[in-house]
Amino acid sequence: MYIDFLSTNRVREPGLGSHWLGRERYMVQSAAVVAIPLLPGDVVELVDPEGLQRAHVLAFDSSGKFCTGKLGLKANVKGDELALLLAVDSPGAQKISSKLKQFGIELTEADVAELLTGETQAGTSSEFVSETECIALIAAPGRPMEIGDRIPATDLVAWVQRANPLTRISHELPDPLADTVHDFTIKAASAQKYYVKAGQYIQIMDVEGRQCSDFQCFDLAALDQGREHCLDATATRTMNQSAYPTPGLHSKFFDAQMEPVVEVIQDTCGRHDSFGVACTAKYYDDLGYPGHPNCSDNFNNALADTPVAPRKGWMAINLFFNTFFDDAFQMYCDEPWSRPGDYVLMRALRDMVCVTLQYEKPPMRNRK
Repeated sequence: MYIDFLSTNRVREPGLGSHWLGRERYMVQSAAVVAIPLLPGDVVELVDPEGLQRAHVLAFDSSGKFCTGKLGLKANVKGDELALLLAVDSPGAQKISSKLKQFGIELTEADVAELLTGETQAGTSSEFVSETECIALIAAPGRPMEIGDRIPATDLVAWVQRANPLTRISHELPDPLADTVHDFTIKAASAQKYYVKAGQYIQIMDVEGRQCSDFQCFDLAALDQGREHCLDATATRTMNQSAYPTPGLHSKFFDAQMEPVVEVIQDTCGRHDSFGVACTAKYYDDLGYPGHPNCSDNFNNALADTPVAPRKGWMAINLFFNTFFDDAFQMYCDEPWSRPGDYVLMRALRDMVCVTLQYEKPPMRNRK
């Protein structure tokens, strides 16, 4: 889990289901380019949700040599449109352009495969398989519309089915939203304490997807007076009349005194948990994993040098944890919907000491 402190909306979408092992989804925005690492046997399906949108595909290997043919595609156009798409002044385009320069790649000289051409209907798709390890650039070509234009550029969706789902593919973190004051990575089965000032921003990011993370915070002024005023999930649900805050009108977390503590500014996942306490030693003991690291003990350890008293079970907001209640009022949980790079951005409303932890599941082979 990766956290940014920022000294200064992507639309929320459902993430990947637990049954999609090795299946990844990439949005290729109109007039933009996405870079996807591929391994031998990986299958890519390009889908045009709205129709009439072309797709450009280019591949190159670690030596910078073009290998689009290794995707089973025939190059039929030049890379001029790709070059124009990456010439815009945006952090994403600049990052891809800088990587291409490192490989010595000149897009205008590249032979590119153009797919989904002609009068394609909504939902039309094209599929190809990688024969080698490479980087694929996938673009949805387009340009700013003029008055007489009738068909705008639209988004594409790229589905990648990994040949070996257990192979770890590294994911680069998104560009910082602003200049960071501090940033650190929280390892699995551990917790991190940190201090924030009123007005500072906290960005909690899921690096690899499907990973949940508990968050709790305490009012420093109240701690100095011997009182523990922390985020209270029940008070928050009561004040907002919803399971948890979302960006907009009902965006604040409250403490037990009904005072706001943090405000949710952006949320790219939109699926969390505020009902159960953080996992406890008793939970793992009853499950058959005595001594397994647990969130509540990790909270206690992280707060050991503060006036906060230890608890056997900590109330918190479990970011990215996928919980819900059915019609019989039974609580269920499923794999998180969060994708690599999904984050929650919050603004501190007072000086606080915060704790964020990374959850670790028991071994799959022993789970029922």
